[in-house]
Amino acid sequence: MRKITYLILVLIFKSFSCTSFACYSEEIWYGMNFDFPQKEMNFSIIDLGDKKVFRMAFIQNGKCFVYGYNSDGVLSTVQMRYPQSSFVTPGVDEISFFDAWIYASHNFTNMNSFKEYLQTGGENGNGIKVVQTPPLTIHTLNVDKTGYGFVLEDSDNGNEYTEVLDGKLVMSNFLNYQFAGQPYNNVSGVGADRFKYVSEYLEENFDDFNYDNAWQALQGSIQSSGSYKTLCSSIFDPENNNIYIVLNRDFSKIWKISLTSSTIETYSGFENFWSTSLDDDGISSNTLLSLTDLNEQLPAKSKLSVYPNPFNPTTTVKYELTNSSNVLISIFDSNGSIVKKFNEGFKSIGKHEITLNCSDFTSGVYYLKLETLNHNLIKSLTLIK
Repeated sequence: MRKITYLILVLIFKSFSCTSFACYSEEIWYGMNFDFPQKEMNFSIIDLGDKKVFRMAFIQNGKCFVYGYNSDGVLSTVQMRYPQSSFVTPGVDEISFFDAWIYASHNFTNMNSFKEYLQTGGENGNGIKVVQTPPLTIHTLNVDKTGYGFVLEDSDNGNEYTEVLDGKLVMSNFLNYQFAGQPYNNVSGVGADRFKYVSEYLEENFDDFNYDNAWQALQGSIQSSGSYKTLCSSIFDPENNNIYIVLNRDFSKIWKISLTSSTIETYSGFENFWSTSLDDDGISSNTLLSLTDLNEQLPAKSKLSVYPNPFNPTTTVKYELTNSSNVLISIFDSNGSIVKKFNEGFKSIGKHEITLNCSDFTSGVYYLKLETLNHNLIKSLTLIK
């Protein structure tokens, strides 16, 4: 199995809350509200050769992953689970829940195969037990576009699977397997109110569940008060491999991620259009908010190119103006902070170019913004030293 180095938040908060769901109607939609103390987030896409994986993480001394969605239509989300349990060191034929999340989202094309791996894998083919390791007690929702999936949890009896029932699966923070097959109004524990709302909404709107319904299911279950507010809401369209995200409970502005083209763009609610590519380094939530707040625009008649890209340490920036204008160039880092800014002065209509020297920058992804009187242009830069 592919191994990924990752860091996990060490602090545990009793009010942690998230909500995930999958709905299999004529259209298939997954959704998740990520509720957490205010943290910067990172959105990235990695290419594994046979598939791509879109990942969301919050940033705390590194990337702490929350969900992974792959181009086979598999989603695996990580959520805090209550009550908390004691931690162990994985032994023979045991893996942590974080490793299980990686396996599900990075290595499997469907959840039947993942479940079979857990049930029949191991040294003697007797199965693999998923165990809790420091610092967080968690469980995962694992679904695919065939209509199958389950909430994966642990108990004294081993792995517990709460499977899709009647085309629907919802996960909150209590032990879901203890209420498997029961009416959703019977559940109790941390997150029961959110679980009941989403379950009822899916039930009432199941026959024609669509894009707007997916957002409503999340909007009705956000946390807007307390220390664990909803920082990111995401819905997933596995038929087209598109993901849509909302930041900080502002459902009037929606970004769209295409796993096929490895891009993220402004989709709804923005005055102007802005788009950039996504790779393993990703883009932070702060950068998204900073760049789109500047009313980025890519007019069809305007042109901006950077070559070579990636580069080290110099590259050529070429741009073409449709109107004479003063030209201002700014370079942002991945956190949305300006690291260099210079005025090109007044430029006439036509083609222009400059040589950009980034020898004083560290390796990473940057964003070049070219401002003129009539429009702004954005281009991502990758410096490799």
